Amino acid sequence: MSLASWALLTLQDAKEHLSVDGNEFDPVVEGLVESASLMCEEYVDRQLMTRTYSAEIYDGQGGLALKLRQFPITSVTSVEFLTGGPPDEWTTQSLTTYGSYILQPVYESIAFRNLWFPRGSQNVRVTYVAGYSTTTLPRAIKDACRIAVKALWDVRDKQNAGIASQSFPGGQSVVYDKAALPKMWNVLLDPYARWAWV
Repeated sequence: MSLASWALLTLQDAKEHLSVDGNEFDPVVEGLVESASLMCEEYVDRQLMTRTYSAEIYDGQGGLALKLRQFPITSVTSVEFLTGGPPDEWTTQSLTTYGSYILQPVYESIAFRNLWFPRGSQNVRVTYVAGYSTTTLPRAIKDACRIAVKALWDVRDKQNAGIASQSFPGGQSVVYDKAALPKMWNVLLDPYARWAWV
């Protein structure tokens, strides 16, 4: 088994944090890293590691900017508007002609210099890349993942540990009872939650 591309820690980082030597527990630690990564993403209500999002549909607000679901946005491949032709006819907007750019400081919105997003319901379609790389992932998120890995490690063989979980195919599981984690976990992740900017 190897870690998923969206895992927030490397196997070696997790093993060092848990003081685990040798390779005997590698599959267990990898499963815990993936579970802890999913817990962090669930808490912040967004995906954290770099991914491509294809043809996401948005409501146009009639302004120059459009807030996307995932961030930080690193690149925009295409922006399309639903036009008045046959049902589901989309017109691609030239990112070069209209001067598209990503708004700072949190890189969660895109804008055009010379074009407005039309007002409407589910009339804008965007393909883009967003998320952190292994070198840009904030230390606080890594630390939160380490805390979650340690909590899962400590209770993995205990009964009635107060952490409800659900298993998924492939050995992944998600812990839902966040009260079982130290308060520092929430403190580290709060600034990166989607609702922090709403």
